[in-house]
Amino acid sequence: RVLGTWLADAELGFAAAPGPGDVTVLDFETRGFAGMDLAGLELSGPRGADHPVLRMDRNLNGIPDRDDPVVAGVWQGSAPRRFVPATPVPLLSAWRTGQPYRDGQPALAPGTQHYRFFLSGSGSSAVRPQLVNRYTGEAVAPKPWQAGSAIAPAVSFSPWQYPVPQGRLYRLAGNVHLTADLQLSASDTLVIEPGTTLRLEPEVSIISRGRVMAVGTAARPILLTRANARLPWGAFALQGPGADSSRLSFVTFEWGGGAMRDRIEYSGMVNLHRTRGVVIDHSVFRDNLRSDDTFHALHSDFTLRDSHFLRANSDAIDLDISTGLIAANTIEQTGGDAIDLMTSTPVIRDNLIRGSNDKGISVGEASRPFILDNHIEGCRRGIEVKDQSEPTVLNNVLVHNGTGLYEDRKNWRYGGGGWATVINSTLGENTDSLRLDSFSHITVSTDSLVGSFRLAGLQPLASERFEEDLVSSADGWKGTGGVTRVEKIGRALHAAVERRPGSIGKAVSWDLRGAAAPATLVLALATHSLDSGEVRVFSPDGEFRQPVVLSNDPAVFRQTILQLPPRRYTAIVITLSPSPRIEKLVRPAGWTELKPGQFWLQGYDLYRPFP
Repeated sequence: RVLGTWLADAELGFAAAPGPGDVTVLDFETRGFAGMDLAGLELSGPRGADHPVLRMDRNLNGIPDRDDPVVAGVWQGSAPRRFVPATPVPLLSAWRTGQPYRDGQPALAPGTQHYRFFLSGSGSSAVRPQLVNRYTGEAVAPKPWQAGSAIAPAVSFSPWQYPVPQGRLYRLAGNVHLTADLQLSASDTLVIEPGTTLRLEPEVSIISRGRVMAVGTAARPILLTRANARLPWGAFALQGPGADSSRLSFVTFEWGGGAMRDRIEYSGMVNLHRTRGVVIDHSVFRDNLRSDDTFHALHSDFTLRDSHFLRANSDAIDLDISTGLIAANTIEQTGGDAIDLMTSTPVIRDNLIRGSNDKGISVGEASRPFILDNHIEGCRRGIEVKDQSEPTVLNNVLVHNGTGLYEDRKNWRYGGGGWATVINSTLGENTDSLRLDSFSHITVSTDSLVGSFRLAGLQPLASERFEEDLVSSADGWKGTGGVTRVEKIGRALHAAVERRPGSIGKAVSWDLRGAAAPATLVLALATHSLDSGEVRVFSPDGEFRQPVVLSNDPAVFRQTILQLPPRRYTAIVITLSPSPRIEKLVRPAGWTELKPGQFWLQGYDLYRPFP
């Protein structure tokens, strides 16, 4: 708990002040236990030069001079403009370790560490830094640093006082035989020329903390293979932010077996660990030995496209806490899953998956991927969704599998099963089209509009989801008329209505005035023993209605969609009419009584019109 508190303690002061000439002086002061990365600058207001220049006061003399190195990066956009450094600039924290002992233990306290930058050519633009916690990845909002305030004395040496290691450039070409590990530091670069063949002895690995550019061609591909016909080589790994933006194109990897180096386990033949912007395309991954995964990504953001995976030992593509794009690949004859996700959010589209001994796509441990236009056939299970995962499954074809879509709770620690939103997907011609355990749900729709919103990355103007807790029983929703109960159960809001119609409702504040087109309200609802239902959204100028699509199954949710013109809206109400003459037997008394109508709301999203 203490360590978690320290790692989340990323406090920073920031000030921007005019300097000599066209220079703006940017001062940063870390004040918490955790450091952060400067991931960008946002400039708004009057425009200066087309390409302002950011420099680091690395010699710590406080004034701009020719010795201050330029921060490499690119400028994007126009209003506002954003500077994105090629590599995030670390702003490390300082700790006070000389405090008196307390209760027999040394007392640590956060200190301060000052960093100064010079931004030239920005004109009179306002500058807003974009910062992320180095440990949690969460965005950090800087605290204003009052102009004229004194810079606190440093409690440690500045990281900028240490020399920057000079990177080396390595080139591999022709026929290369590796008999020992090739390890590169974060400042190194490895270039593998087109047509190169690398033969690696057993257990030999390539571990790069720096950028790798292995760009072959269709006519001259690059090959990494084993030197010993009976034993695997180790792992190919890109480790850490120094390897960001690496490129692997027209590369064939075969007969690798994974590795353990520096107490880091590389469970794949090819591995990405804590990297961003890596692009892999037109490559082949086949016949890995011993290792679980052919390709493994951990805490990474990458693109993997137009590649072929064949005969994976277990899982072909395995993601842990990662995101990115997996597109237009062919994945065949895997020993386990074709794609296995844990707490990951990639876009998976236009892939052909066939012949997996386990799942085509396994969506687990609270993953939220977007799965679009894939063809999955001949697998034990086409798609499995489990353990609080909520994928969007749009326009996929799942045929000739043991089970088309399977949802379950596999790990009790996550508390619930899967909950997929399935839109316009084919689940026919499987032994079982759909199977859900008692912990799982599915939302079904034939309207691709919602999938289009999510694929485009549009964030809802308003959104609500439910989670059973001890804070609020219904999150402000109230029942009237025949409604006898309104409460959160699991991940849905549940209402019961008996004998006469009733409604549940909640006040909202949606101001859509000024929009050029109607907004779209999407609700996911399940019903049982209801004759009818209706969603009504109220405005001072009137109301808008849409009948509820009845499912008559508490595990199957269906979408109800309303188009809302540009107005101000004040309330949302859902009316419910129970089915008459539906009775249940009361034991042991032996009499019958009317069943209540029941209703479940997964939540809603309100989307602005497409730009």
